[in-house]
Amino acid sequence: MISRHGCACLLLLALPMASNFRLNHLPYIALCHGFRPVLASNIKDFFAVASPLCGDSGADCGARRGMDQSKNAESAISGLKPEPIWRNFQLLTNIPRPSKKEQQVLAMLRHFAETRGLKWQQDSVGNMVIYRKGTGGGELAPPVLVQAHVDMVCAKNAGSKHNFSADPIKMVRDGDWMRADGTTLGADNGIGVAAAMALLELPATAKLPPLECLFTVDEETGLTGAYSFNASLITARTML
Repeated sequence: MISRHGCACLLLLALPMASNFRLNHLPYIALCHGFRPVLASNIKDFFAVASPLCGDSGADCGARRGMDQSKNAESAISGLKPEPIWRNFQLLTNIPRPSKKEQQVLAMLRHFAETRGLKWQQDSVGNMVIYRKGTGGGELAPPVLVQAHVDMVCAKNAGSKHNFSADPIKMVRDGDWMRADGTTLGADNGIGVAAAMALLELPATAKLPPLECLFTVDEETGLTGAYSFNASLITARTML
């Protein structure tokens, strides 16, 4: 379990590696070891909070398991707010993303960007930056960098047959806690990734500065992405 008295960060860069986290702390998308989705009615409040800048075969059975997992996850996040963050986090739980094996989640992020008309770049180690222009009056504001890593801690209970390279994470809503069934949840740093995605997909009327959303790789086993990041991909001097 995660203590209710943890460090407070925004769009956090370091969430716990435990298999569950509390749902009732810190409103909006100011993230700590958990946050209170029931209080967050509008993700647009982010910058007001964060910154003054404004079948029977093997394949069929696998597909069926994936559909069942999606239904289970939808049930686990039903009614939680901000809805975009939880929806994106649910998507992430379906994508295996152990350290050094982030290809699937990076492919998802490329598709996410391209289907929304957002530009993206990737460096030689796999780090990706997705760019969103300022909107709603924030066009001329200084750009803001939002960073999260895409890999997760892969730990499971003794006896678990979970394969982190192939299996989705099963989300379980347990009162005030969101946890995984026998494994780590991936909130470190999946919630940060989900929050950045939610910002990127806000409508063009949202008042936001230009965003540079940086998704780094292999944080959990050596900070490879952070150490090897090609800084020429960003211009922002304010980072969350």
